[in-house]
Amino acid sequence: MHTLKIGRKPYAVGFWWQVYSENPSKRRAKLEEAREQASRTATMEYDAVVIRPDQYGLARFEGKPVKALSLASAMLKRSESSWIGLFKIDEQNDLWWVCAVSHRLIAGDGDYCANEADARERFQDLKLLTDWNNEVVCEDTASSLEYIQSILSSGEKVMPLAGEPLGRQLLIGALLLLVLAGGWQAWTMYQARIEASRAAEAARQAALAQKTSISPDQVFSRNWHEKPLPSVLGRACLEASHFPLFDRGWKLQGIIYTETGISVSWEHMPGASFDDRPDSTIINEKTPTVIRANFPLKVKAGRKIRPLADKEAVVTDLFELTRLTGTRLSFNWQEPETKTVERGSLPPLSVTAPWVKGTWKLNDVSDAVLLSADFFMALDDIPGLVLTRLSRKNFQNSMEGVVYALQ
Repeated sequence: MHTLKIGRKPYAVGFWWQVYSENPSKRRAKLEEAREQASRTATMEYDAVVIRPDQYGLARFEGKPVKALSLASAMLKRSESSWIGLFKIDEQNDLWWVCAVSHRLIAGDGDYCANEADARERFQDLKLLTDWNNEVVCEDTASSLEYIQSILSSGEKVMPLAGEPLGRQLLIGALLLLVLAGGWQAWTMYQARIEASRAAEAARQAALAQKTSISPDQVFSRNWHEKPLPSVLGRACLEASHFPLFDRGWKLQGIIYTETGISVSWEHMPGASFDDRPDSTIINEKTPTVIRANFPLKVKAGRKIRPLADKEAVVTDLFELTRLTGTRLSFNWQEPETKTVERGSLPPLSVTAPWVKGTWKLNDVSDAVLLSADFFMALDDIPGLVLTRLSRKNFQNSMEGVVYALQ
């Protein structure tokens, strides 16, 4: 759990949210269900709780208890019914917060505070689970605070999971009565049974956690879903192809298109002036006879989520495409990515991605092929295929990218 001040009020983030299993009506029953859930996940050492009418959140104080309001719950009343956001909340410590709300309920893993890399990964993982209606990304603390304050309302209090001090006083009084009544032996036996039950539950949880595997979707991101389709990038490149063969005596040498921009190079020809060059070009003193200019390229990112094909199907489709278009293909599969997940006191788990990544390049791509809509549609039809670069040099075209496939 992490606390921050907004205005004069302290707020807390970083809770694991759950929905009540039996929808209890009384607050005490809701608190009791939260305690039971915390005991079933004893290895997490939860000691803080937020009680809402239809769900509860668990976290650790990371020290002595603090008075604060749950920030996620304070943003529910004035926000959309379903949305997801990524906010930078601590500049000095590089802390980012992911908040995900579905149908007025805070998602189980949708109140997450971590460094930028981990927060962005959680944000991407959650985006794949459902349609969030609205996505908000604030890249700095100022814009994050401004957005949060714009929908901030009353929130639920963070409480110690153990309960109120009065309950502890009553328990001490009961102990004294038992001692005075001569029930010490019975109390000792009762405590022994409780401790044995707790130890057995802790051992069961530890054994279960050791055996349970982690879903690859919790570790790896399917980032190809965020890339533009080959046909979208190809169309944007063709629409931006307005560079003449000669400009003020300089000869067009090559053009490189990517989803982020266009890089154009011009070659010096006899009689061409260095003072009067093509627009936006820059001279490199090491290679003054080749000048370059960079231009932006607007491309719509994202694509429909589709299941990946296997490696054999991907290779077959690519080679069939080369047969039909007269192009040359170079291709290489990489080893599956593996990550080690640390789990505190438990042994680390090694998780391997269920997909592999390949790199591909098509050479000898004719102008007629580039102008063919069927060619780009064939590339679109290969799930997980990403076009990253389209190049033209000395009247020769080439294309390259990556592709993901099941093992």
